[in-house]
Parts: sequence; structure tokens; C-alpha cells
Amino acid sequence: MKKPSCLLLYTLLVSMGNALFGQTEVVDAAVYHKIEETFILNDDGSQSYRYYKKLQINTFDAMNRFFGETFILYNSDFQTLTINKSVTTMVDGKIVETPPNAFNEVLPSFAAKAPAYNRLKEMVITHTGLELGAIVELDYTITTKSGFFPAFDHKVVFTQEVPVRDYTVTVKIPKDKQIGHGLNIAVASEPAPTEEDGKNVYVWNVKNIAASSKENFTPDAADIMPTLVFSAARDFRSLFEKIANQPAFQSTELPASAQKIVNEVVKDNRLEIMQVFKIQDYVVDNINALNIPDYLLGYTFATPQQVWERNYGTYAEKAILMASMLNYAGVKAFPAVIAPKAYYEISVASPAVFEDWVVKILLADGSPFYLSPVKRTDINMKYKYLSNSVAWPVDPANKEMRSDMFRTVSPDNKMTGFMTLDKDLNLMGHFELRLEAATNPYIELEKEMEHLKKLISGIPENSFIIDKKKTKISEPRTESTLDFNCENALKQRGDYYFLEIPEIRSTVQAMEFGPLPAKRNAPFVLTAFKSTINIKLIMPDGYVLVAPEVKKESRKSFGFYKIHIELEGSTVNISRQIEITEQVINAMHYDVLRTFITEWNDAGYRELILKKK
Repeated sequence: MKKPSCLLLYTLLVSMGNALFGQTEVVDAAVYHKIEETFILNDDGSQSYRYYKKLQINTFDAMNRFFGETFILYNSDFQTLTINKSVTTMVDGKIVETPPNAFNEVLPSFAAKAPAYNRLKEMVITHTGLELGAIVELDYTITTKSGFFPAFDHKVVFTQEVPVRDYTVTVKIPKDKQIGHGLNIAVASEPAPTEEDGKNVYVWNVKNIAASSKENFTPDAADIMPTLVFSAARDFRSLFEKIANQPAFQSTELPASAQKIVNEVVKDNRLEIMQVFKIQDYVVDNINALNIPDYLLGYTFATPQQVWERNYGTYAEKAILMASMLNYAGVKAFPAVIAPKAYYEISVASPAVFEDWVVKILLADGSPFYLSPVKRTDINMKYKYLSNSVAWPVDPANKEMRSDMFRTVSPDNKMTGFMTLDKDLNLMGHFELRLEAATNPYIELEKEMEHLKKLISGIPENSFIIDKKKTKISEPRTESTLDFNCENALKQRGDYYFLEIPEIRSTVQAMEFGPLPAKRNAPFVLTAFKSTINIKLIMPDGYVLVAPEVKKESRKSFGFYKIHIELEGSTVNISRQIEITEQVINAMHYDVLRTFITEWNDAGYRELILKKK
């Protein structure tokens, strides 16, 4: 799910004075009149990539912040960059050639403090002659030596930050070669190859592509952005056999200092799962992570020994090192690449579709566990972070290794119990809690059971006492019993006393979206889950419930909620239940969704108001 972005490029409101009508228009920050990408596989195995863009600048932000420069990455050991054309056509028709001092080759920021990757280059082109309405044209070619890439492939995302009027992709391969190709979203017809200069030529053309949405809580790019994938690799199995045929995956011996660290972890932790967590902690905390795209390295990585001695590595290299440390500890583990399911299901064996690296761990009982080598997660990643993704473990010793596909697991959480308020407004109570799947912070709880106290809102953490005998912590589900006793639990405002209704924190977080705009253009993504709380509050003598009783329900195509707050003598029966069954909500139903979310989050339904008689 896309998180809030600070780059609001989608459209900017620009005041266009209209002397006659006094109107304003919505103007795109910039517009691509044309983008052309050409990929050529030469007879000698080398590859050529040519890129051309024709971009019109419409706003000062576009000119000064977002499109005033172009950045081109390449690997100088295996690739050569040639600038074919770089000009700006001003509004009056004057053509401004980009001067030599506007081309500056620098080390990419992600390779800073990493001497082993100083061969990576970034050409920064500063466009000159810019003004509102000016048109920038850039044409360059990157030529790649034979054998650098494991396949002739690419992933082309047609949607850009601003609209594109015309986008053409051309692929040329020798007549005796074949490519697989496919689109995740049908925006162009699948081309029949034509012949040109002894090569088979494939052409895709898409027109009038809208800008990418910058609205919050939108679906993953793989699900909504039309993308072309092509590759000359026969299938994924043969592709990974080729990638795995390198020292990084075959020479996995650890240096003595790394072995010492692993031996200490094993000695200090009897449980296998704790050994796994501690080794992950060490790799995350002590090996610097370089966010270098795999393609810039030709999918060739440093060995675990090299990564250890350098004390830095790419995400792939950290995954390979972490798997090696786990295997040395006696835990079966493999580095694994991750792809969005929408790309993988195109069934084109392109390494370009893979977007991240994790470590697949097979515990002694045979159950798989997935952890990141660059960040901690409080759950097995398959329950949340890998949802709707595919993982492919890389193991040169096992040619039968298969991919793992993950689906969304919807948790069903529950909290029941009672609260008693005495005459001094001290609150005592007892809750039974159940958490499942992505909302069950299994790893944190295995490390420290006291973390349970953080999972309920409305009650101070230090007020809880955990019944450890009645607590069962497992990967798919955690169940626990908690008692609490807190003084001065109510907030007083004048003659009124306010009590926040306790809630499962993951429920609050799942429905926290901040202020929602009145209108929306993109689909909205929700978290699929079910949560129920049933609590009885026993009030003390001399107090009455001021807030009116509530009996509110709403059932929509994407889910339902029920909020009941009812008084029975001196007992307040509280029931809050919500279930989200559909994750992606079409923009045409946004008004209904917005009302649903606003009602559920209404503060008036999340607190009780009492007053002395």
C-alpha cells in the first residue's frame, strides 16, 4: 500500500488569468509529448538501450524542482553512455543546446562510502533554457557488454508522474532468438513481430496515459500501473540456475570472526527460533545496507566473506550473508527474491520483476519463516509484507527449488472482558485477548511477553498484569489473559468524567487514515480483517451514564460495523465489531467508504461520559 508522499506531482493548480471570463484552469505540471524506448539484442550478445523524451514544462515547480535535471545510472565497467541529443526549445522557437558543463558525472548517493561500487556512475544533466512552456528533448544510448546481464529483458512502466501523450517501446532481437512478453494491464495489443535488418522487431504503442496518482492509500503500482515485461530467458528455473552460478551463492564459507559471532548466538540461545532472531538482529544492525539496484551490478553479488569484511552489502548480499550465517548455525535458510504477483503471473522470466530480497528459513519442524536482512518485522513476513507477492529461493544445490506464492490472510481478533469502576474512579478489570496473522506480533512476543501490554489502547501499559499460565504465543495466533488496575482512569472536565473505551490497537491502526478529502480519483486500499470487542463496565453508585445509548450498524459491499452501547441497570454493555472483506474500493464508491470510516472513527462512539447524580 502506498504511504503518504511529500511529492505532490499529480496536478498543480496554476492560476491562468483570463481577462474575459476570470476563470482558472487545472494545468499539468509537465507533459510528456513523447517517450520512446528501444531495446536491441545484438548478434554478439551485447545490448543497446536507447531512450528519447520530449517533455513540456508548465509550472515553476516542474522547472525548478522536478524536471530541471535528468539522472542516468550506469555501470562504467560494462556499460557506455552516449548522449545523442540534449536541447531545449523555448516558447519563441529558439533552440538551446545543453552546454558541456551541464553534463556532470557523479557517484550515485547509494554507493557512497562503498569503494567496491565506485564503478557505478550517475550522469546528471542540467537542462538549460527553461521557461514555462519550454520543451526539453533528450536522447541517449547505453551500450552493455555481452554477458553482463543474465538475460535480455526489461520491465517498462508506462505510467509516469505526469501525463504521457505517446509512449512507444521497441524490442529488436536476432531472428534466431525468441522473447516472451506480456502486459499486466491490457493497454496495447500484443504485437506480431516484423523483420528489419535481420532482426525480429516488436513494437508497443500506448497513447494518452494519465499521470500516476499521488493520493494516499492506493493499490500497489503492479496492480494499477500498466507495465510491459519482456525477456529472452526460457523460464524462471533456467534464469535462476544462471544467476546462482556465481561465487556469491556457491562460496558461502564464513570468515572466523563471523563464525565466532554465530557460535556465541547459538551458545546463548537454546531455542532455534531465538537463534534465528538474534542472527537477523546482528545482520540488520551491524552490516550496512546499500540500496543499489541489482541490474546495475548485472545481478552479480559479493560473497558472504567479502560482505563481512567490507561491513556493507546490497539487499541481496545481506540476504546471502544472513542465510549463510543461519546455515552455519544449523538452520536451513536460503536467500530469496520477491516479485509482485501481478508481474510474476505474466509468466515472463525477467529478473526485472523482482523488487526485494528476504531470507526463507525452514525451521526444524518444517515450517517456513520469512525475515528481512535489512529491517526487523514483528511477524513472519508472509502474513503481511509478502502478501500478494511471490518469493523465489535461490539455491544452486537444488534445481527443484520452487517459488512460494503468498495470499492475504485476514485476521479474526477478539477481546472480551469486564471493567469495574469504584467510587474513587479507579478502574479494575479483566480482558481475554486473541490476535491472529498480521496483527499478531509473534516475534516481539517471543522476545518479550511484556509486549502484550502495548496491544490494547485506553489502559495504561503499567496497569496490566499478564497471566503467563493462560498465555499461548504462536506464529498464527496469540491468546492471553490480562488483568489491570489503574487509578484515576477517567478524565474530568467540569462535572463530567470521560472514559476511553479500550480497543485492540491493530484495529485502531487499520482504520486510521487521517483527514479524508471530499473527493478522490484513485482506488482506496483497506486492510482485510475482523475485530470484535465485548466489554461490560460496572459503574459505581452515585454516577450515571450521560452519553446516550448507541445502537448503530452499517453494512456495505466491502464490510460492516456494529457499535452497541447499552445500559442495563448499573452495567454498560459495550460491543464494537468491524469486518473488512474487500480491500480495494473503486473510486466511484469513495463517498460511501468515507462515510463508513468517519462513522466508525467517531470519537463519540469511542468514549463514555459519566456524571455524579
